[in-house]
Amino acid sequence: MLTGNNTYSGGTTISSGTVRVGDGGLTGSVGAGAISNDGTLEIKRSNSVTLSQAITGSGSVVQSGTGDTTLSGNANTFSGSTIVSSGTLLATNTSPSSSATGSSSVTIANGARLAGTGRISGDVSFQSGSKLLIGNLGGDATGRDFEFAGPLSSTGAFEARFDLFSNLGTGTLNATLAADQLLISGGDRLIDLDIHLVLADPNSLLNWAVGDAWTLWNWGSITSGNRQLSIASLNAPALPGGLMWDTTQLNTTGAILIAYVPEPSRALLLLFATTLLACRRRRRRCSRD
Repeated sequence: MLTGNNTYSGGTTISSGTVRVGDGGLTGSVGAGAISNDGTLEIKRSNSVTLSQAITGSGSVVQSGTGDTTLSGNANTFSGSTIVSSGTLLATNTSPSSSATGSSSVTIANGARLAGTGRISGDVSFQSGSKLLIGNLGGDATGRDFEFAGPLSSTGAFEARFDLFSNLGTGTLNATLAADQLLISGGDRLIDLDIHLVLADPNSLLNWAVGDAWTLWNWGSITSGNRQLSIASLNAPALPGGLMWDTTQLNTTGAILIAYVPEPSRALLLLFATTLLACRRRRRRCSRD
């Protein structure tokens, strides 16, 4: 266990077992050199810690503290899993071919949070009650991207938050930087998620209009049959009377938009279409099981 604020300049080698950084408090660190990990590197602090050095080896990384850990290195190639059991893991690597969490799977537990502006290449699984935040924890001035190059799945509904930063108010699609965006790269694969969608409004926007739209989801090369995004609930800014948030295009264009509240007859048709889509989705899942 490393509970001191270590300043050695050499690397850190974990041959086996677990090296825990911190014990739930405010201190504990490794040196500035590269980390060769063939065991388990566990981060257990209640405040913020950043690992910018390369993490290599066959071992795993565990975020177990209540604080937040930032993985910013562009040379993380470790092949073990990444587990976020508590607190927040923030991915801020910048190289387009890198992966903040190495090459293997990432699991975010109930109550834990994954955030970032970087890239993750492995499979990512969100447990029921976990959270996804696009962007930096301290807030951003414009929309940020968080890129995923592997399969995405969830074991139940989890919270996914996107900030809306600006709006033309002219009934058109806003620019990319007007909102946070989840970017999916790589080849065709299954994206199967149930989300509690949260649209945050840090700038207190006012000029809402029918047709205003923001692209939250960039599907890349994912084909329609593998776009299995289900909205369990929506928490969004209040709109003027007669207007509503429309999520029906998230599985196609990836956009959220503002629409008129439908007339009663249209509302029934919309309810029927939504119910039919849910039934088809359940049948697909049953056939996969």
